[in-house]
Amino acid sequence: MNELLDKYFSKERTPKEQEILFATLDKDEELKAEFARVQNLMSSIAYYRDEECDDFVSEGWNNLQKRRRRKNRKRFLITISKYAAVACLTLGLSWFIFGSNTPKKDFTEIMSPEGQRTRIVLNDGSEVWLSPLSKLKIPTPFDRRVELEGEGFFTVAHNQGKPFIVNTHTYDIKVLGTKFNVFAYSHHPRFEVNLLEGSVFVYNRTSESDSLHLAPQEKVVSSTNNHLIKSKSEYIEERYIKEGIFYFQSIPISLIMEYLSLWYDIEFKMENNVELSNVKVSGKIRQSDRVDHIMKAILASSDSGYKFKMINDKLVYIYK
Repeated sequence: MNELLDKYFSKERTPKEQEILFATLDKDEELKAEFARVQNLMSSIAYYRDEECDDFVSEGWNNLQKRRRRKNRKRFLITISKYAAVACLTLGLSWFIFGSNTPKKDFTEIMSPEGQRTRIVLNDGSEVWLSPLSKLKIPTPFDRRVELEGEGFFTVAHNQGKPFIVNTHTYDIKVLGTKFNVFAYSHHPRFEVNLLEGSVFVYNRTSESDSLHLAPQEKVVSSTNNHLIKSKSEYIEERYIKEGIFYFQSIPISLIMEYLSLWYDIEFKMENNVELSNVKVSGKIRQSDRVDHIMKAILASSDSGYKFKMINDKLVYIYK
């Protein structure tokens, strides 16, 4: 079973092996606790490369290694080498962003793992919560400018003399100190900024006339003809972000499926008679839950009569 755990986190598992692992997790409390420890570590950071990290393994990993070496030392040492770079990033990122005077790269790129949010603290005290499979590029040296691909919730430290700028694929957001959420996947047509506190300026880099200022409880979205439209914001998810919970109130199942596609890199296929844009549900789901568990709960609460089948871990089929 430890081998299946290794395969799961190194993304080498088959759909059948994943099914066996999850079935065992429901019965094995020790394995479930170990899975949670590894998952928490992996959710800190997904991608990073630095040759100085090769010999780094955290104390927690060392303890885990001692326990597991007795069963399968060779397999574990191969896998732990993959995890070590991830574990090292927790310290390496702090060094790279906070303390590097001789940077080896001109930016650090952080990507949140699938199904997990990642918390990042920048050297000016600003905080970013990245949604699953979102990326943040941070220049070195840090100049209060970042590049976002995906979704992030920002709490920006105030600095009157130095605005904080978030670059996205089309629009940029300029702030002094505030709380706001940005949804900006380059492969998704929707762009949206929700402002909770302070003020922000959203503008199109290629068209100065396409810009708006936002006040608290306002949001801006891009229209089908790529112009910004301002309206009232009803963003209430801040309290759930740190808990890894997605809260939804009377929204179409089709929109929830859009989020799942972005968070888990999965695809949905539907029978011709399936129409989910008019089926609305309310509730909470934990982002780290398995897709099949999430879909089962959503469809059951809708009373729509729709069913689903996991074709594999990247394809879900919806039918009547």
